[in-house]
Amino acid sequence: MNEENVSDERITDPISTLQQSITQLKQEVELIKKDIEDLRVEELLNKVNSSMNKTDNQITELKKDLDQHNERIQNLRSIDEPDLIAPKNNQSEYRQIQTMLHSLHRTNPSEKNHHEWKPSHIQPVKQKYIPPSNSIKLF
Repeated sequence: MNEENVSDERITDPISTLQQSITQLKQEVELIKKDIEDLRVEELLNKVNSSMNKTDNQITELKKDLDQHNERIQNLRSIDEPDLIAPKNNQSEYRQIQTMLHSLHRTNPSEKNHHEWKPSHIQPVKQKYIPPSNSIKLF
């Protein structure tokens, strides 16, 4: 029995040591996992911060561009304002042409009589009277 005990101890001691080592290794692996997760979170946070900074810079540039465009628009509007203030003519094109023709006739009174239509210009047409014939029936 003694030999069996010694043999059992020889086997149990290394097994016990192995179990302890395995337990320690498991604990170390868990610590390493936690550190890696922390590193990933920290890395992710750094990337997010970097991205936000880039976005902020881009937004600032866009705002500057917008301000410049708005300034150009205001300058163009200030140039075009006199045109906008001028009264608009609501007459149709026909009326505008008619008004221009009338004003043309008023400015040239000597030609006005030449183009003016007068009933005295009409000459009566002379026709011979043809009496109706009995031979032709219209009905």
